[in-house]
Amino acid sequence: MTIDTADPASLIDQVGADVYDCVIDVAPRTTQPITDGVIAARRGGRLVLAGLKGRAIPELWSDTIVLKGLSVLGARSVDRESFVLAMSALERGLVNAGDWHTHTYALEDLPTALAVQGGEVKTGVQPLHVTILAPAAGR
Repeated sequence: MTIDTADPASLIDQVGADVYDCVIDVAPRTTQPITDGVIAARRGGRLVLAGLKGRAIPELWSDTIVLKGLSVLGARSVDRESFVLAMSALERGLVNAGDWHTHTYALEDLPTALAVQGGEVKTGVQPLHVTILAPAAGR
């Protein structure tokens, strides 16, 4: 199957509408997979949202969700127990998380930081952890 990335409608043209029991979105920032998922899910199907967007989805027609009777479920990538184990490993020094930090930006550079984290701006280093520094008190 070949999907034309320049034409978002080509995904639905090729995979079909109203055919999947469950559609899972894990793409960060981009909202097109959610609107495609609503179209691709069958009546009574499920749409799982695991990719954080950081913005509203103006092109989403919520009536379609209601009319198709879709269940929409938000999902995080880890459960509580995994999170507690990871934090414990960090606290005990078993993991050097400093290696994961890739970018630091001042608060006034927030738009650039978000664009780097979202992959819209390339810096030559894959963004794993982007830090936004607030101005120091008294400035």
